[in-house]
Amino acid sequence: MSNTSLGSINLNPDLLKPLVESEIKGALTRALGDPEKVVGAIVAQCLNQKVDDRGVVSNSSYDNKYNFMDIVFRNIIHAAAKEEMIKWASENTEVIRAAVIKEISSKKGVTSFAKAVVDGVVSCMQNTYKVSVEMKMASGEKERW
Repeated sequence: MSNTSLGSINLNPDLLKPLVESEIKGALTRALGDPEKVVGAIVAQCLNQKVDDRGVVSNSSYDNKYNFMDIVFRNIIHAAAKEEMIKWASENTEVIRAAVIKEISSKKGVTSFAKAVVDGVVSCMQNTYKVSVEMKMASGEKERW
């Protein structure tokens, strides 16, 4: 073991190191305070950080108008709702299909469909490029209305 000279005092570094570490830890503890309060404050700050609608901190403060926690929960709720809606729709496919056929078969549905086709053709014809319109019914399919 080597001795280090601090002025006229000779101290062993192996004895000095634990004392210095202990003093530094004590100073940090006094400066930071109660660990639960410090961690709580950091967590609160992170969860309430302003982010954009994707949950990312944007370079523009204008975009950062949502709390991070709100965006995360919104995304979780949207995902769960979407999953349940898809499940419900797959369980009720026949009911949905019947409702769509009923709506399309109604006079209002046929009129809306015809109007959409005519509007599409008219807007295409207003284009200065060549217009080509082709309508086919798949063979082997029965008309339902």
